Amino acid sequence: MLCHLHISNFAIVRALEIDWASGMSTITGETGAGKSIAIDALALCLGERADAAVVRPGADKADIVATFDISALPAARDFLQQQDLLMGNECIVRRVVSNEGRSRGYINGVQVPAQQLKQLGQYLLSIHGQHAHQLLLKADYQRQLLDAYVANSELQQQCRQSYRYWQQLQQEHQALQHSQQQRDAQRQLLEYQVAELDQFAPQADEFSELEAEHSRLTH
Repeated sequence: MLCHLHISNFAIVRALEIDWASGMSTITGETGAGKSIAIDALALCLGERADAAVVRPGADKADIVATFDISALPAARDFLQQQDLLMGNECIVRRVVSNEGRSRGYINGVQVPAQQLKQLGQYLLSIHGQHAHQLLLKADYQRQLLDAYVANSELQQQCRQSYRYWQQLQQEHQALQHSQQQRDAQRQLLEYQVAELDQFAPQADEFSELEAEHSRLTH
C-alpha cells in the first residue's frame, strides 16, 4: 500500500507531500490542473524512463520519494529479500533526475538501476491509464492474481522455496555441463597430440641424432 508520496521540482510542481490513507482516494480537478502529475511521478519513481524534461524549469533536479507498507505484499517482500534490500514492513523508493537527464534510483537507501526499480514496482502497485492494460498479459502478474485468489500463504512459501531449490540445482547442472565440456575439449586435444606423435613415430636416440645432424649442417 502506498503510504506517502514526496515530489520536489517535478514538472510544474515545486514541492508536494501526499499522505495516503487505506481505502479509496480520489484526486479531482479541471482538465490541465495537474491531476496526473502524482501518477507520472510514481511511474518515474518506479523505473519509467527519465529525461531532463521532467525537471521543473530553473531547478537542478527532480526528486520523488514513495513510501509503501509491504506487510500485506508477500511478493514484494520476497523480491526485496532476494535482493538483500528488505527492511521490515516499510519500503522507501526514491528517484532523482538531474537537469542534464541523468538519474539515480534507490530502494531503502541503496542505489539500484532503473530496471530493478521497475521489477519491484510491479509488486507494489499497478498504474492503469487509457489503454494501459498490458500488465494483465504478463505471466508473473497472472500468477500473482492466482496466488491471491488461492490465499494459501504456506503453500506459496513452499512453492517459492522449491522454485529457488530448482534454480540452484539448474545452476549446478549447468556448471557440471560446462566442466564436462572443458574435459572433453582437453581429451580431444590430448588425443590429437598423441595421434600426431604416433604418426611421427620417433625412435630411441633420434632426437640426439637430429641435433648432431643439425649442428653438422650449420657448420
